[in-house]
Amino acid sequence: MDKINKQKLIPVYARIVADKKIELSTTVFIKQNEWNEKTQRLKNSSEDAERVNAFLDSFNSKVLDVYSKLFIEEITITADLLKERLFGKVEKVKSLIEVVKNIMTTLKKELVSIIVMEVLRITRPLKSI
Repeated sequence: MDKINKQKLIPVYARIVADKKIELSTTVFIKQNEWNEKTQRLKNSSEDAERVNAFLDSFNSKVLDVYSKLFIEEITITADLLKERLFGKVEKVKSLIEVVKNIMTTLKKELVSIIVMEVLRITRPLKSI
């Protein structure tokens, strides 16, 4: 916490250590003298303590949730992957049903196109009669 902004506030970072150490911005800025190093929270005497500490608890819960999901999925957990999952930089994984529906929609469109072309091919000679 060493980047002081124009309002004399410092950012609160979440440090994650997996295959390497990374620091994630929590988007929270505080007065340095209101931070309790031991508890890693805002001191209770701070006017924003309840709100900020609740946010930090929520952020921590989100990190643990993402970590747990990766663990359950038996995916190798890396700091970068945690960061990507936390901040939504992951492609949506499609279910088998979604994939099949997409294929069926594409096939229907192609089939309609083939039918229209065949109808036009058959009816064109009839118009000349």
